[in-house]
Amino acid sequence: MRFLSLIVSIALLSSCSILNPNLGSTNTAVSIENTSSHIEALKREDYEVMQKTVGKASSSTLYLLFFPIGKHKSSEELYNNAYYDAVDNLPNADAIILPRTKNKKFFIPLLLINYSRRTTEVSGLGVSVKGKTNSKAD
Repeated sequence: MRFLSLIVSIALLSSCSILNPNLGSTNTAVSIENTSSHIEALKREDYEVMQKTVGKASSSTLYLLFFPIGKHKSSEELYNNAYYDAVDNLPNADAIILPRTKNKKFFIPLLLINYSRRTTEVSGLGVSVKGKTNSKAD
């Protein structure tokens, strides 16, 4: 009987996130304005190639029947998080060239509750732009 009441309470609590997926989350928007009419690609002498770097990001989702409980990260969010993790793992790196992506998915199917975990790994060569100015406001 306790198990049944637990399942019913989980279903009721998760219905709040199903009905209103933005409940309790914060959305931010970033806009970039292009002030120049033409952006040139960097030439080889404008950047320094560093060593290989790797970054990972993962997301876990719990499903009650087929309904997800909690926030679900998209593949694009996982790729961006792994990319920025790879850049952060290499000191003085500004970007990655020749990025390679590995995606892994782990899924446990059960009758009432299912578990899914997705992991994205991005690896590539770190680069540092020459002649950049680092202005940090303290």
